[in-house]
Amino acid sequence: MRSTIHMNLLDHSERKGSNPVRFRVLAPAISILALAVLLLRVAAADSKVKWQGKTKDEILCKIASLQEGGKMFVEMTARKKAADSSVKQLETYMGSRLLFGEALEALPGVVPPTVQFTSLEILKPMRPVEKKAAPGAPKPPVAPNVKIAEKVDLRICGFADSSDSVESLKNAVQSGPFTNLVLRAVLPAGSFRLATGRDAPAAGVYMFMFELKCECRERVFE
Repeated sequence: MRSTIHMNLLDHSERKGSNPVRFRVLAPAISILALAVLLLRVAAADSKVKWQGKTKDEILCKIASLQEGGKMFVEMTARKKAADSSVKQLETYMGSRLLFGEALEALPGVVPPTVQFTSLEILKPMRPVEKKAAPGAPKPPVAPNVKIAEKVDLRICGFADSSDSVESLKNAVQSGPFTNLVLRAVLPAGSFRLATGRDAPAAGVYMFMFELKCECRERVFE
C-alpha cells in the first residue's frame, strides 16, 4: 500500500489567499484612485472658487458702474431742473414786459400843437407792502406759484392853452397804439391849473399847467 507525502515548500508570504487579487496589488490601485478623485475634487473646488471670484468682481464692477451712472443721472436731473427754472423765469419775464417803445414813438403824432411837455416820467413800480412779522414770531409759509402784480404809471407834465387841448391828449393816449400799454388816463384833482408865479414865465403863451397820469397794465410775476 502506497502512501503520499505532501510537502509545502512555499514561503508563508507567497501563499495565495482566497481573493483572486492580492491585497498588496489592490491597495496601491485604491490609493491611486482615491488620490485621483481627491485631485478632481480639489480642481473642481478651485475652479468654482475662481468662477465665484470672477463673478464677484463682475458684480462689483457693475455696481460701481451703476453708482457712477446714478450720480450722473442726479447731476443731469439737477442741471435740467436749473435750466427749466431759468427758462421759466425768462418766459415769465417775456410775458410780463411792458413795451413803451411803440407808444413813445407814436406819442409826438398825437400831441396837439397847443400842448408843450415839460416832463415824461415812468413812475417807480408799486408792489403790495409785505406785513412784517412780530419779533420772534415764525415766518408765514410761502405759498407756491404766488403771482405778484407790479403796477407802473406814466406821468406827463406840461403846459397847454386850454382844457380842451389836455382832454384831446388824454383821449389820444387811450386809443390806437397806446391800448396795449395804457389802461386809462386821468387828470388828478388840482393837476390842471393856471400857470402863476414862477411857472408863468416858463409857460409863455400857454396859460395852464397840467399833469396827466396814465395807468399802465400790470406786470405779473410768479
